[in-house]
Formats: sequence, structure tokens, C-alpha cells
Amino acid sequence: MINIIVVMFSFLCVTAIFGIFLQMVNMKGTPKIMYDLYSHGKSCEGKLFSTLISAVLVPKSWFFHFYLFSTIYTFIILIVIVWMILTKNQLPIFITMYISSLSAHSCINIASPEISLLAATLFLLQVSRRMYESMYVTIFLDSKMNLGHYIVGYLHYWGCGTILLSYAACQSIQENHMHEQARNEICLQHVIGTVLFIIAFHQQHIVHVTLANLRKSNLKFY
Repeated sequence: MINIIVVMFSFLCVTAIFGIFLQMVNMKGTPKIMYDLYSHGKSCEGKLFSTLISAVLVPKSWFFHFYLFSTIYTFIILIVIVWMILTKNQLPIFITMYISSLSAHSCINIASPEISLLAATLFLLQVSRRMYESMYVTIFLDSKMNLGHYIVGYLHYWGCGTILLSYAACQSIQENHMHEQARNEICLQHVIGTVLFIIAFHQQHIVHVTLANLRKSNLKFY
């Protein structure tokens, strides 16, 4: 059975690499629509798009939509993982079927529900902060992105949340006794990783605030 999540992330990775290559190497004979597909933000300004691409351009401020989606979805994932811990790996059948259908061959005992809970908590903090920044910090002006970028945002955050759940739920999908056998407790590695996350979390917020202030200064100047 195909691992849908792995296939999706592999496809997104290949298309991203192709887009970078396309922007770096101006190959003769490449259809204009290919360059238009990868235009985003500043690269869209003052650009004449093909009729097809112009029809699917959306405001870059719509970033907020998939941050909102990710915050809600990750919060649900968090609740499911907490439920797993409290009930000792007992999950409703529809959740195990959901995970099995999406990542059938990824049920390897990589992390316990406790570690997945830590990862999901940190991820929820990240997407919640990005949602806040997209609402109250970032200045989007009239920047545009095409519908493909918008859809990729949903796929990315949906995939990340689902991966976190699949790592926690795979033990329940296999056998309940596997939970005790493959249990991974919080250790120094996770503490160090969490500290690094907090530092990066704070620094990224500072960068976004700084960029927003620079844009405000430019607006006042002009």
C-alpha cells in the first residue's frame, strides 16, 4: 500500500527543487507559464502573468488561512495524543483507520506518545505564533501568490501534524503491549532539542517583527 504522506512530501520536495533550478537557470524554450507558477511575493510585483495564472492569484495575506487550519488541526492531534496517554494506547477505530490509510508502512516505533506529545506541543506553539504574526505583525500590502502555493501551505501543515500523530499511534495500531516495549522516555536529547527550539522560536519572532517595522518605515518614507 502506498504511503500517501511520504509520496506527498516527496512530490513537494521535487517540485520545490525544480522551481529553484528554474529560477537559477534561464533555459531557452521554457514556457512562460512555468516561471509564472513559481512567482511569489516580490517576484509577482509589476509582472504580467498569463491569463491562466492571473485567474488563480490570491492575496499573500491568505497565509493566515493555513496557519489557522494548522493551529486547529494540531490542537486536535494534541488532544488525541493526550487521550492515548491517559487510556494507555486505546484509540477509536476511525483514528487508527485514518492513520493506517495514510501512512501504512511508517508504523515504526520511532517515538512514544509522550515524545510525540512534546513534539506536537512545540509545533502547536510554532503555528499559533505564525498565525498571530500573520494577523498582527506581518505587513502584506498587495503581495500575491498563486493558488498552488496556497494549497501547498495546507498540505505541508496537514502532513506535519499527521506525521506526529502517526508516530504516536503506530504502537496502538500494532499491539498495545508494544507501547511498553518500545517506550521512549524524555531524555537529555529532547531537553536540548526543546531549548534549541525555544531559542529559534524567539529569534524568528524578532526577525518577523524587525521586517515588519522596516516595511512600516519604508511606507512612511514614501
